[in-house]
Amino acid sequence: MFEKGLLKQKRILITGGGSGLGAAMGRRFAELGAELIICGRRLELLEEVAASNAQRIRGQGRRPSDATSAMAPRSMP
Repeated sequence: MFEKGLLKQKRILITGGGSGLGAAMGRRFAELGAELIICGRRLELLEEVAASNAQRIRGQGRRPSDATSAMAPRSMP
């Protein structure tokens, strides 16, 4: 439906990227050429998602973070 490369040279931060909709959106955005930064509470799930999208993850672009915490914005890239 969308043309390949639509998100080329775009950087996308995904919270909740370790599972469910966040992980699915990350996969799709990567297919469309985006560079991903994924955040979530469980590092092991982030590592799995990062491994499946390795070519599109920005550097060490996976961080355990709880977006409900007041300190969360400080821990995000």
